[in-house]
Amino acid sequence: MLYLDVKAALIGFPDELSTDALKSSLKGAGFDLVPDISDRVPLSDIGLFVVFVSLPEQANLILESLPSDALKVAIVPNALSGDFALLALRAGYSNAFSLAAIDQDLSCFEAWLTTTLRLCQAAAGGPSYQEQLENSIAELEEDQRAAYQVQKKLLPAALESINGLTFQYYLMPSLIVSGDFVDVISVNDSLTIFYLADVSGHGASSALVTVLLKNLMSRLVRNYHRRSSFDILSPKHIAERINKELVSLSLDKHLTIVICLFDAKLQTLLYTVAGHHPAPILITRDAVTELKCQSMAVGLFPNPIFSEASVVLPTDFTLVLCSDGVFDLLPEQSVDKKRKRLSNLVQSMANDFESLSDRLIRVHENSNERADDLTVMHVSRGKL
Repeated sequence: MLYLDVKAALIGFPDELSTDALKSSLKGAGFDLVPDISDRVPLSDIGLFVVFVSLPEQANLILESLPSDALKVAIVPNALSGDFALLALRAGYSNAFSLAAIDQDLSCFEAWLTTTLRLCQAAAGGPSYQEQLENSIAELEEDQRAAYQVQKKLLPAALESINGLTFQYYLMPSLIVSGDFVDVISVNDSLTIFYLADVSGHGASSALVTVLLKNLMSRLVRNYHRRSSFDILSPKHIAERINKELVSLSLDKHLTIVICLFDAKLQTLLYTVAGHHPAPILITRDAVTELKCQSMAVGLFPNPIFSEASVVLPTDFTLVLCSDGVFDLLPEQSVDKKRKRLSNLVQSMANDFESLSDRLIRVHENSNERADDLTVMHVSRGKL
């Protein structure tokens, strides 16, 4: 909506003629009525002239004295004939009404005024409004880029090794900031937490939830070291804590998440898959396995039930986690065919994360089809 004041003026009306209805209609439509034309209000500042034309031959004479880019409406004293209306339009008036018609029914005139106000606003304020819009967009982008820098600092290193595992990931936001988030946390010398979360929606509001998620996970680790809480040792309990936080904040946001706890002493992976699709894919020398332990998404209901499962990890393996944006861009039509395609790609590139991320994400960098954040996380040990 534009908030520009558009001035209107009455021209040529004799003193004995009542213009109360016209003035009331102009003010009611939102025009700033100029009571008298004077040097204090230049003609160039007026967007609409309501011109009284008593004779057809007067139509052109009055127009010559008015700004060419302003809108004009002709008002004639009696019933408007078709010839007079055509003459007025040809002369350059935007419309023509008779006083008799306005007195009988104001609605048509007022409807035209409402439409005309928008045209005047666009004509009078177009460049400045465009400038305001461009400035607002620039400020918004600047804020988004600042938020991106904050979010970027919260992400782990793109390549790091913790407790014998190598972690790599690639994240491509659909906007400047992302609703996808990954993290890797060393709890102690043998325990490592890592996760991939996908917050509903896109942009700054979803990115804010990833900041809350990072903060909560850091608190859970601190609580573990203080021995005040051991929720960090259970992906299921972590999901419950995240759910409690989201529901209590009433942000109208939820997330799907894969949370994994690696125990280097036991060589086990304890995990939960909360509403997330596709499932993590585990590649070993002997098999390709989807880690299925489906629970509902986080943040939707006050008391959801989450589950967790565990798997013993071999000496050499690759585990790949993807966001649903990656899965959706696979060319196959059915979900089963997409799952098979993803498993085949992960298996064929299990030892080559760069090629895998190129194939799953970077190939879509300039694609118009990319409407969601894209993330792939690669966890490995040894060579397959």
